[in-house]
Amino acid sequence: MQKVKLPLTLDPVRTAQKRLDYQGIYTPDQVERVAESVVSVDSDVECSMSFAIDNQRLSLQC
Repeated sequence: MQKVKLPLTLDPVRTAQKRLDYQGIYTPDQVERVAESVVSVDSDVECSMSFAIDNQRLSLQC
């Protein structure tokens, strides 16, 4: 599987309406908030996100 850079920002409602899935990586310099909570970030962060709308028309992120 090819690792691709994920978007830094996105609109969760619009993304859910389009039912988009993202799978890729964040580089250590892109995860500043995570880095504040751990001892160190030694490698890329692998991430998988799926957006959809449930039966009540609420936006979901999994």
